[in-house]
Amino acid sequence: MNTLCYICISRREREREREGEGERREGTQKFDKVDSKYGK
Repeated sequence: MNTLCYICISRREREREREGEGERREGTQKFDKVDSKYGK
């Protein structure tokens, strides 16, 4: 899979979480690790 896809998804999840959807936190944490690995 393309790593860029993971980064794009993580950004979408973060935006949703900012809007108030805390249900996605478990998925966001997985992608946060990928973001930090590629420098966000």
